[in-house]
Amino acid sequence: MTSEQVREFDESAEAAAMAGVPEPERREVSRRLFAALEEVGTPLEKLGASEAHGWLLHGVLEQFRPRDPLAVHVVPVLRALLDFAERSAGR
Repeated sequence: MTSEQVREFDESAEAAAMAGVPEPERREVSRRLFAALEEVGTPLEKLGASEAHGWLLHGVLEQFRPRDPLAVHVVPVLRALLDFAERSAGR
């Protein structure tokens, strides 16, 4: 993922619509999600089952250690990121 893609998501309507996730935390969580996705090497909209498994169950877990205070924000940011990816892909 490029820094441009991270910026586009962070400035998107989907990201702005997340109630209860302060902007600094949202930006940091999205940065970590994109970093984990970069390790997979496949764009989000093209992830197959095994890549999605690797991203979510391995890469994302490596970005958030136990008791990381940002971990509570992963699910809402992930939902917004998926909505953003669908809209951006023209679905």
